[in-house]
Amino acid sequence: MQAKWIQRLRSRRTVVVAVGLVLLLTLFWRFPTVRNLPPRETERYAETVEVALNEAKMLDNDRLGIRVTDIQDSRCPQDAQCAWPGDVTVELILSDPSGVPEKTLLSLHATREGQEMASNQGYEIKLTDVQPEPAIEAPVTAADYRVTLDVRKGD
Repeated sequence: MQAKWIQRLRSRRTVVVAVGLVLLLTLFWRFPTVRNLPPRETERYAETVEVALNEAKMLDNDRLGIRVTDIQDSRCPQDAQCAWPGDVTVELILSDPSGVPEKTLLSLHATREGQEMASNQGYEIKLTDVQPEPAIEAPVTAADYRVTLDVRKGD
């Protein structure tokens, strides 16, 4: 007699656990979980831009202005052998909608890894390239220079 009672209790417990698991799985299936939520709404912006000497560019819907005002290039010419590979330094004027310009210098160092960065109103500006490289056979004029910058804003 006790054995039948224990069997009924076990079978009821099994049914209750099974029904509970089905309900739990249904809830997880029907309602969004943390994994299914959209990413946090943050303003992000990233662009690689090429700017000539004395050229101004407006980026991110006119929220950031960049003007290259000077380039000092002491890199070793491609067709020469130098004791030191040299550097190139770019002077930028950064401006935002408030209209306050900020002068900054960014350099590429041939002897060191990495580049310098500047910040303005949450934007990070990184100098990634300056072309053309100097050459003895074909001297570079100021109008020839193109500066490549990575501009990012976010978190």
